[in-house]
Amino acid sequence: MRSVAAEVWRFRSIQAEKAKYHLCIGEDGAFLFVNSNRRRKGEPYSSDFVLDKSQIPFLVPTEFGKSFVSCSYMIDICESERRTAERRPRGTLPPKIMRALVSFIEKLDTLSEIKRERMLEHLYDVYAEAA
Repeated sequence: MRSVAAEVWRFRSIQAEKAKYHLCIGEDGAFLFVNSNRRRKGEPYSSDFVLDKSQIPFLVPTEFGKSFVSCSYMIDICESERRTAERRPRGTLPPKIMRALVSFIEKLDTLSEIKRERMLEHLYDVYAEAA
């Protein structure tokens, strides 16, 4: 399975120990978790990039009408692990949303500089600096 930045895939995650949605941010297997429910009644954590259901219409709407891209932890998923995915991505986020994600990560003060640089390195390959 070849993944492309901005695609959302569903596959079993070793980290979460269940099937989850993942946002590809780099063609070499760099992903962020996409979470659809939160214990705090739809409230995001400070490191969550919030997507309204209209921005991610290819996922089943959540009770709160939002999904969250967790920017606190980038996952490197090897090719063999990605083979457990469905045959095609659930959908692709538009460039405008991906540029907003870049801008969000650039300003995120809860990440170490190393984590931020690593995430942005992948995203800049495709989306350059946020406009």
